[in-house]
Amino acid sequence: MSAAQAQTVYGGAGALGLFNVGYSHAVLGKSVSVRVQHAGGLDYDYEKKEDDGSHYNANLKYQTTGLFADWYPMQGSFRVVGGLSYNSVKVHMSQNAGTTTIGNQSVTFGAGEYYNMTLDFPKTAPYLGIGFGHNNDKGWGGFFDFGFLIGKFKVKSEYNVAGLSSSDAQAEENQYKEDINKIGFLPVIAAGVSYRF
Repeated sequence: MSAAQAQTVYGGAGALGLFNVGYSHAVLGKSVSVRVQHAGGLDYDYEKKEDDGSHYNANLKYQTTGLFADWYPMQGSFRVVGGLSYNSVKVHMSQNAGTTTIGNQSVTFGAGEYYNMTLDFPKTAPYLGIGFGHNNDKGWGGFFDFGFLIGKFKVKSEYNVAGLSSSDAQAEENQYKEDINKIGFLPVIAAGVSYRF
């Protein structure tokens, strides 16, 4: 098989995607390849209970599928990566017990009351990064990727708290938006093994 038709399959792990698998196909010898990749597996729950009775729950889910172009400027292992990713990346947070401050208002949760916040990354987002690998001779190799999904989380709150004013609920949501979107990207780190044929 010529270099222009070389193909690579690979698998590994990352900082957010607990696993990633993909396929790379050379289109211009050892200069340019196109690649499709799926990363996911992260579904993490966090629970915290304070001595004052406060009870927090959070859940993070991460799954992406992307189409990328790899450019090897020196026709070696180093590559510059660009592409587009379809994402299912969401953080859900909830408080339903104890006393907390929402906006400028102190509230105490009664039975069945809650304040929830959902952070949802864009469904589609551009990706820019650098990496090594997928351009070796036939056989086994390794790869490393570091880059960024570019986009800002959408923030939405919902609540059932007696006496909580809509202005304070909105102020809390706006503060989350300001804090989470000071940086408009999501970092991506991954490494693993590949086989080129």
